[in-house]
Amino acid sequence: MTADELAFYDALTKPQAIKDFYENEELIAITKELADTLRKNRTIDWQKRDSARARMRMMIKRLLKKHRYPPEGMDDAVQTVMTQCELWTDNNDMELAQKRTDIYRYSQKPDLGKVAEESVPYGN
Repeated sequence: MTADELAFYDALTKPQAIKDFYENEELIAITKELADTLRKNRTIDWQKRDSARARMRMMIKRLLKKHRYPPEGMDDAVQTVMTQCELWTDNNDMELAQKRTDIYRYSQKPDLGKVAEESVPYGN
């Protein structure tokens, strides 16, 4: 599992009773499907738009119901998964920002920037 999927796995298995309800392979399958669904359906501004957040919650609930996730733990699981999505988005945004700065970053080699004349302070 990727780090993102592991975070969703932890979010889904937060209540100890869930681990008793499912086999580990089932939980991994649910986690992978959840991560894939959220990855495919996220939008740029989903954190700011209430309608996009509601759509994400609905997708999470639908997927959990499909896999017969216990109703008493569903609200907590949805909230925890949404929190993980926010962290996921923040981390991805930071990674994209890092990649953008890496594109424009260059290193100056000290010997290449020198000119033939010595520099003198202005006004002397």
